[in-house]
Amino acid sequence: MNFAREMIRDHQQANQRLQSIARSAGMMVPSQMLETEREKMSQLRDADEDEIDEVYGRLQIAAHVATINLFERCAQICENDELKSFARDTLPTLREHHQDVQRIANR
Repeated sequence: MNFAREMIRDHQQANQRLQSIARSAGMMVPSQMLETEREKMSQLRDADEDEIDEVYGRLQIAAHVATINLFERCAQICENDELKSFARDTLPTLREHHQDVQRIANR
């Protein structure tokens, strides 16, 4: 399986599990992207063909660093045990994706 397909599959599985946990806990899950995320999508859309790989790599590295930091905090301090377990279980995959994105971006 190639990297992009693997990452899409992993993200879909994680999102489904997270939504299930949120529903069980009565938490609201945003149905739309935040403005900052829409801005990042615009950066990708507006990137020239010769710079799209660099822009995508930079955005993915930053996104994985931020997500890893968030999940590390949740794994330590989240009060919901199921959410805490989800964060702890997902961290290895996030770290692997981060390493893969860095490797690909540095080609």
